[in-house]
Amino acid sequence: MTPQQSNEMFNQVRDILKKLDRSIDDARERRLASDGDDDHAGQPAEPFDPSRPGRARPMSRPGDGPTSFGTAQPQIG
Repeated sequence: MTPQQSNEMFNQVRDILKKLDRSIDDARERRLASDGDDDHAGQPAEPFDPSRPGRARPMSRPGDGPTSFGTAQPQIG
């Protein structure tokens, strides 16, 4: 790789990072500008109902016995 190619690649990466930085700054500004507009921000749309179809159920509960990882024992020695 020639020094000129190396400089071109460096400049391309630098430009991409600058563009990404501007994008992050713009997104942050939009987020901060919208804070406080919605009284329910950060809250679920409806209470959680574990019996509702389509919801994942836990594979095991505390106290149900062996964990879902099986019963393998570590080998010593």
